[in-house]
Amino acid sequence: NYDLNLTSEEIFLPGFAVSLIYVTYAYTGWNSAAYIIEEIKEPRKNVPLALIGSVIFVTVLYILMQLVLLKHASVDQLTGKTEVALISFGNLFGTMGENWVSICIAIQLVATISGYTWIAPRVTKALASEFSLWKPLAKTNKNNIPINALWFHTAVCLFFTFTGSFEFVLTCAGFTLQLITTLAVASLLFIKHQKPDTYKSPLKPFTQILYVVFSLGVLIYVGYDKPMESLAGLGFLTLGGITYLFNENTIATENE
Repeated sequence: NYDLNLTSEEIFLPGFAVSLIYVTYAYTGWNSAAYIIEEIKEPRKNVPLALIGSVIFVTVLYILMQLVLLKHASVDQLTGKTEVALISFGNLFGTMGENWVSICIAIQLVATISGYTWIAPRVTKALASEFSLWKPLAKTNKNNIPINALWFHTAVCLFFTFTGSFEFVLTCAGFTLQLITTLAVASLLFIKHQKPDTYKSPLKPFTQILYVVFSLGVLIYVGYDKPMESLAGLGFLTLGGITYLFNENTIATENE
């Protein structure tokens, strides 16, 4: 049996912060509702409901799932393994249980891939339409599908699949997403005046400050424990910044 009570030493270990990066993947996806706000009816009402309600639902489901996994598998069995669900349910139901879990995971992954295939290229298209350097990615076909952005995302995914390990890609992407999210939330602290019809964040600025402080702590620990993955994430952001500056200089030159 595993003692579920974390000690203060475990909480402040770099490994615990890295594990939080992995945990965030359980909550990734619900924020996509904000990306397609133009296609949602009554967004002021339905987007907050989708975001808050879904996060609460996933939180409860995630905690219950972890309790089940830890109850039916030892720490030694799960340490260093990615197929933790297979191990736990294999102990509980045998080989047949492993097969059913594999099928369920495969179905869930199909749904996840489908969602990102729909959302991600459209986000890229929206950004590309505002930057001349990336204009080709804003092209759509006769069905209004951002086909160039779709192929671009496919190429990037294949590149990571064939060049990096599962843990490296997961940590690098998680670090990058965490950093971007932190910057996005921090930017809200500098918005002094909002339009009357915009959504106002409750308890601002306390929730934002709490999130930024906590997230910075996680990022520092991850950077210490996984320096290569963190540097790779910073490299991607730096590359994005360079292309942004190049695009701005190109526009300034054209205007002259």
